[in-house]
Amino acid sequence: MTPTMKSPATMTPVEIDTILSDNYRQSNETGSKLDREKAYMELASIRFGRATPNAEKWSGYQQAKRSIEAHEVKIEAYRAELKALADAALPYQNEYRQRPWLRYFLVILSSNGHVHREMHCSSCYPTTQYSWLVSLADCDEKRMVGEYGEKACTVCFPDAPTMPEYAASQARAKIEADKICPGSGKFVRRGEDRYYRCPDCDIIIRPTQNQNVRKHNKPEVN
Repeated sequence: MTPTMKSPATMTPVEIDTILSDNYRQSNETGSKLDREKAYMELASIRFGRATPNAEKWSGYQQAKRSIEAHEVKIEAYRAELKALADAALPYQNEYRQRPWLRYFLVILSSNGHVHREMHCSSCYPTTQYSWLVSLADCDEKRMVGEYGEKACTVCFPDAPTMPEYAASQARAKIEADKICPGSGKFVRRGEDRYYRCPDCDIIIRPTQNQNVRKHNKPEVN
């Protein structure tokens, strides 16, 4: 976690959420390492438990014992790291509780992910993954809708479609969509000249792994 000399009370919501976002990322990574070490230790314990009464004479006995001890050391280290991260985050969490501000979360791993007010929207699932839009901390809904338009969840933001910013975002999205060559995404074969060409605009382009034309803009007309 990046240290700072500033008091949370003097920090902006963006500064605080940036620190918390990094803290939570590190906590998730450490938590995954902890779970992995626990699984490894369980496997080593199973092997250790299969030892015979003369286990000390079995070469695998000592190896399993050392493995368990090594995993125990790592587990305790990861637990200490998680506690340190939790302690470091506490002042910033308390500051948010003192003066709560608007936060926004974008669904990831989806081509049509929506922006939500929180990570417990009824339109999502327990397995839904989010990206914390820390740059939008404390901004009003109009600014968010102006930036994300149709991606604004209408369960979290029922007034979004009626906002002027929503229509402006749609207009910008249409302008950007009109720039895209209709050949984008089409299957393409290598031609006789050994180059791949877009079937619509005929430019030479490297295909995707599935031999589809990569997304690209229409050629500029001189």
